[in-house]
Amino acid sequence: LVFTPGRDARGAAWAGGEPTVFRDPSVAFHDGWFHLVFTTELCAGLPTLAFHCDRRQRRDGLPARFGYARSRDLLSWSDSRPVTVPLPGACNVWAPEIYLLTRAEAASRGPLSADGRLAVAMVVVSISTPASGSEELSDCPWDFGPSAGASRHRPYQMLTSDFERWTPPALLFEPLYAESAIDALLFRAPHPPNKSEARGAPPRPDRLSGGPGAERTYVVYKSEKNGDPSSPCEWRRGQRGAPLGAARCTLVLRLLVGPSPFGPFAAAP
Repeated sequence: LVFTPGRDARGAAWAGGEPTVFRDPSVAFHDGWFHLVFTTELCAGLPTLAFHCDRRQRRDGLPARFGYARSRDLLSWSDSRPVTVPLPGACNVWAPEIYLLTRAEAASRGPLSADGRLAVAMVVVSISTPASGSEELSDCPWDFGPSAGASRHRPYQMLTSDFERWTPPALLFEPLYAESAIDALLFRAPHPPNKSEARGAPPRPDRLSGGPGAERTYVVYKSEKNGDPSSPCEWRRGQRGAPLGAARCTLVLRLLVGPSPFGPFAAAP
């Protein structure tokens, strides 16, 4: 974990715990702490945290997971540990993103425990499972290049009230067009009026409630085709893609909008 505390200074902070892969960091500040989550491995089921997918080393029964640590000042870190993601058949857990909940958002879900504590944060992770529907790790792709085949990443959310206990993963939304959704990032913003609302006409009944300018929850994610040979990198009308030489992929960002961080989400106008 490398940070830049000043214009010319540069340092490195170790999060403690066992050595691990460190990718896709996401940090949020809550109640005096910086809470950090990160990707710890390319594939689930490996006996050691590593960034490879050697099927011969996978073990059924080993949990999928992401990493967690916290700090007061981004210099000294503590409580570094893996967080178990109890989803049967999970082939991998990628790119956890922290979203801090408002009290109203948390209250809409109700208490997480018998002591009445509400959630304070949601972590969204990208998870793939075998295309066959199997829950055996041996049916997972060898890696996430061409061998990924028809497997897809989908976004799951987990809630916490204390960053120690987590709810089981629940599907946040189904990606558009039967594609993979990776690096899903949630944020709040005012919802712009559509053309009829801008002219003062009553909003259509299928529009989100709250009227133009009301705050919505948006999610932006990266669309991928997992090495599908029929989907080279390309530019499409209304989408922004990026050609990468002979690479066989599709790079598209999608934007969804919903009334709350729990959805339901639809394509944003």
